[in-house]
Amino acid sequence: MTNAPTILLAEDDFLAAQGMVRLLRDLGVNSVGPVATAQEGLELAAKHRLDGAVLDINLRGGSSAKLADHLHEQQCPFLFVTGYRTANVLPPHLQVYTRLIKPIDAGALAQALESMLGVTLTQAQ
Repeated sequence: MTNAPTILLAEDDFLAAQGMVRLLRDLGVNSVGPVATAQEGLELAAKHRLDGAVLDINLRGGSSAKLADHLHEQQCPFLFVTGYRTANVLPPHLQVYTRLIKPIDAGALAQALESMLGVTLTQAQ
């Protein structure tokens, strides 16, 4: 797994985060986190070389918008996972990013990550 992409995971729901960690691992992706707040995400982003990020829109203490803005500034690709059906919960400049609706399907996540990262992921058997 030395060439596996490294993804920051920001998800404040424990069970959802654990499920997402498993999905990422099964796709051959290394995950950093999960983190439950945007601030924790910013701290981990400063410590790790990230290939991308998966961000829940609502995190403990508020929105992931500040973290998303930082990742955008760093040219680190990311996508959102959310229970919201509409993008208008995001600031307009973030509404253009990919959003996956919870519960996340492994195939949809794989396809979104492959598109975001420009790589082919292999699912564990």
